[in-house]
Amino acid sequence: MDVANHLSDYLVLRNTLLPEDNQNPYLLVSGPAKGLHNQQVRNYFHQAIKEIGLTQAKQIIGNTNISGTTPHSLRHSFAVNTLRRIKERGDSPQTGLPVLAVYMGHKKYTYTIYYLKLIDADQHRNLVDFMIKYPLRL
Repeated sequence: MDVANHLSDYLVLRNTLLPEDNQNPYLLVSGPAKGLHNQQVRNYFHQAIKEIGLTQAKQIIGNTNISGTTPHSLRHSFAVNTLRRIKERGDSPQTGLPVLAVYMGHKKYTYTIYYLKLIDADQHRNLVDFMIKYPLRL
C-alpha cells in the first residue's frame, strides 16, 4: 500500500471519529480545529520508529554526516529516492533538481543539490563495501 492510500484511510478514520472536525486544515490533529504541536509530532514519530524497529544511529558516509531518524528524515528520504529513481531511469539526477527544488519549497538549488551528495556518499559506501568484501588479490 502506498502513502497516498494510507493517508486516505487515515482521513476517513479521522472524519469518522471527529465528524465535526472534517474541515480542519491540519493533517495531524490533537482535537477539533487543533493541530499537533511540533514536540507532539516528534514524540509520536519516535515512538512509532521504536515500535517498528527502525532506529538508526548517527552515521558518517564519506564526508557526509547523517543524523539519527527524525520526522525531517522523511523529507530527505523523499528527495534522495526521487533522485535515485531519476538516475535508475537513465536520466541525470541534475535534470530533476529544478522540479524537486520547487516541490520541496527550496528557494535556492544549493539546498536541493545537498541530496546529490547523499547519493554520491551512498555509492561511495557501496564501492568501499564491495572492495572489502572482494579484495583485489595479486
